[in-house]
Amino acid sequence: CKSVWEMGSFSQTDLQSPLTEVRDLSELYIDGIVTPLRITLNEDFTYSVAIEKGRNYFGEAGTWSLDDEEHPTYLILATEDAVGMPMDTLQYNLGAVVRPHDDLLDIVPRDGNAAYDMRLAISALVDGGGFFQVQPDFGSSIVCALARIGGESIGIIANQPSVIAGSIDVDAADKAAHFIQVCDSFHLPLVFLADNPGVLAGQASERAGILRAGARMFAAQTRAQTVKIHVTLRKAYGFGSSVMAMNPYDEQTLSFGFPGATLGAMGASGASNAVGADEATRAELHQAENESSYRSANGLSFDDLIDPRDLRNVVIESLAVSAQRRSGVATPVARTGITP
Repeated sequence: CKSVWEMGSFSQTDLQSPLTEVRDLSELYIDGIVTPLRITLNEDFTYSVAIEKGRNYFGEAGTWSLDDEEHPTYLILATEDAVGMPMDTLQYNLGAVVRPHDDLLDIVPRDGNAAYDMRLAISALVDGGGFFQVQPDFGSSIVCALARIGGESIGIIANQPSVIAGSIDVDAADKAAHFIQVCDSFHLPLVFLADNPGVLAGQASERAGILRAGARMFAAQTRAQTVKIHVTLRKAYGFGSSVMAMNPYDEQTLSFGFPGATLGAMGASGASNAVGADEATRAELHQAENESSYRSANGLSFDDLIDPRDLRNVVIESLAVSAQRRSGVATPVARTGITP
């Protein structure tokens, strides 16, 4: 089946198997005027350009390629001048490619207590599978990363279930708070992937300052004025959901959850043990926990429950919906400040 790609100001059809493909860029604006322009993509991965008027910024000819043959995000043109000398490399975003991601079903276990590497889920989500992780060896129970989704530059804040079960400790909260402030100052949308049992409990954690660090992270994400997208993958308990930007009704955050995600002040097992619940009460608490994502969706705490295979598509659509919030020039702006 053929795919239609939205590439800037023109459409691209069936780019992966061209047999001398010709594209009409008649609505492309060059030098302030409408410039009729045709690029021919040949099956030997060469291309040529024909232009009726105006300046040809594409080069007379060159070679073309895709950044990822199976799931391309960019069309790359290596331009040449009239005598075949290299000129420049131009990269064009192919836009939001709607496709399912079955890999996430294998990466994220259904068992909420099973560990997995969140970086694999991020790799399946972002363009080309690549991202830049900030301070990977510090506060490693949270992954802070820069990436692109659908060609859009974003910041990702994600719990890491393979490190202290994804609990948020002092170092992780401090790292995430600063990362959120930096992304906000550069107008980068923030994508929060929540899968945690809450902030790290215990006397040692409290003495280390988890209340202050957690509050700082919560304040940073609440004050951030950029686009925020929250997804609960499996669980988010107590303050762990709040610091990860589960902000219903704030008119700023789009919030989603996977079906069966569990929420609450604490897990059903811990709550049962804390109050010495009998078997009937334990069963009721576990039932309420299993239904928590559906109640949250019904009460609009989640905008929607989504199929894990649709996560990338939902994030791309959310970025498109939120595009009007990013009308400012993408330069640092001291709106809330970046604390040291």
